[in-house]
Order: sequence, then C-alpha cells, then structure tokens
Amino acid sequence: MAALIQEMQVILWKTNINEYEIADNPNLSGQDILVYMALARFVDNDTQVCYPSYSKLCEQARVTRPTLSKCLKNLEKENIITIDRTDYKVN
Repeated sequence: MAALIQEMQVILWKTNINEYEIADNPNLSGQDILVYMALARFVDNDTQVCYPSYSKLCEQARVTRPTLSKCLKNLEKENIITIDRTDYKVN
C-alpha cells in the first residue's frame, strides 16, 4: 500500500516563551491558548519541534479545522510559534 501524501505544517516551538507570556497576552483568544497547549503535548523536548496532524490538533484542542488554522496564524503572528509550510508524507 502506497503512503498517503498530505500537506502538513511543521510547527517549530519557540523555547523562549513561558506560560505567563501566553496566558497574559491580550491578543490571544482562549482557543489560541488551547491550540498552543495541544502543540505542547507533541513537542520534542530536545529539538523543540513537533509534527502533529491537523486532525490530532483539532481533537486535542477541541476546535474545528477552520478555527485551528486561525489560531495557528495568530500564534505565528504573535511570534509564539514558527510554521514551516512544506509538504510532508504522512503515514
């Protein structure tokens, strides 16, 4: 069976951000914070990188796909995460 090729965003975790900067940021919604917390569950502590699928992030953060996209854009805009928009193979 061939591997399914699907677009996936690679999320790079910024290590210099602490939880108070997230919680006290007036530009972040509650959903943004939930998405950030979901990302935290997937991050590799050594590389500070995570590769979660959209479906897993939606499930963990309890948001819809359109809401997830908005939250990721907002977190990136606030310089909390960096997103590498590259196509990756997902098995």
